[in-house]
Amino acid sequence: MRETIMKPVIGHCPEECNDLSALRRECGGDNDEIADRRFSGLRIQQEDLSGLSFGHVLFENCRLTHCSFSGSSFTDAIFRACELSNCDFSDAYFCRAEFHAVKAIGSNFSEARFFHVGIAESNFSYAVFHKARTDRFAVMRSDFSEAFLTECRLKGFSADESRFRKANLYRTALKGVDLATCDISGIVLSMDAGELKGAVVNMFQAVELAKLLGVTVK
Repeated sequence: MRETIMKPVIGHCPEECNDLSALRRECGGDNDEIADRRFSGLRIQQEDLSGLSFGHVLFENCRLTHCSFSGSSFTDAIFRACELSNCDFSDAYFCRAEFHAVKAIGSNFSEARFFHVGIAESNFSYAVFHKARTDRFAVMRSDFSEAFLTECRLKGFSADESRFRKANLYRTALKGVDLATCDISGIVLSMDAGELKGAVVNMFQAVELAKLLGVTVK
């Protein structure tokens, strides 16, 4: 049974903050939280915004590329129709967050923590999630092709109609994860494919996965 994912809580009238200088002012203090803000049409490239704390925020139609958000936290956050490619979110914290129609190709989420997070209609191909941890994390109609999902700890993880083509899942236990509606062709596993123990796949996927074990199904 799929667990319920809590939705982000965003105020009805978050204050608009649409330029780089305004964002920098909001980031003034070491422990200040950037809260109750709507960032629309923001364009940032190669900026160091690591260690920041965001709460009750909406990023809409923003282009944030090659930026560092390492160690930052996002609580009650929505990313909608944004470009986040090649950003560094390593060791970041996401709680009650949504990504919808987001492009995050090649971004780094190594050792990030995800609690009550939903990703839909998004492209996370080539993204790195090495040693990431999840607790109630849903992926829907999204592309994780050739992503690195290595040594992850997945709890409450679900995936529907999504692509994990050639994704690296080395040492990531998939017990209880239903992948039957997903494209998992060419996934990379350990030699004994132990990651698949307890996973749910469809009949056609099972035939392909059997080849990883040297088994021929007639």
